[in-house]
Amino acid sequence: MVYLFPAAVKGIGGNKWGYINEKGNFILSPKYEVARDFQENGLAIVQLNNLTGIINSDGYLIVKPKYDTISPFSEGRAVAIDREGYKILDESGKEITKKGYFHIGDFHEGRALAANHNEHDEYLFGYLNRRGNEVIPLSYEGASDFKDGKALVKGKENGYSLIDLTGKVLKSYPYPIINYYGEGMLAFREQEEANWGFMDESGMVVIE
Repeated sequence: MVYLFPAAVKGIGGNKWGYINEKGNFILSPKYEVARDFQENGLAIVQLNNLTGIINSDGYLIVKPKYDTISPFSEGRAVAIDREGYKILDESGKEITKKGYFHIGDFHEGRALAANHNEHDEYLFGYLNRRGNEVIPLSYEGASDFKDGKALVKGKENGYSLIDLTGKVLKSYPYPIINYYGEGMLAFREQEEANWGFMDESGMVVIE
């Protein structure tokens, strides 16, 4: 665990951020425009010259500032954005995705929700693993994060389905609108303008 904390000093042109120890002494000098908290992996996201990178507790840039933004790490992976799109970084700072995506979410249970446009300019969702590979193809009109090994997806033709971490369909549902609440419950509407009810994952209506 790194016991360094972001702190700012006022200077010409605005605040500069660095990192102090528990005694309030600067260990990493204030030179950053933005300095985020150190995470459990001993890394922190910083900004220099309006670009974002990652440092370790010695102040060494393991990712030089070249991204527009970088998200906090989740399950050992961070999502960075540059002009090519969203990409995944591992804890060594290496880009592990082979291309930029229109969107990549945080990792949940070893899967990150990703989206891109296909050749027909359709916006489709799928899932990446921690190696940055598409393990569940980008083929859904909508999709949720994984929870308890399951995610709710909306197919282009066959409506909503519950899938497992491999993409296998566990159950499909006939309703036009469904939200995944977890804990074995899904909210649904029998028609687009109808009231909400709840069903279990088997499709049995629990609350009309």
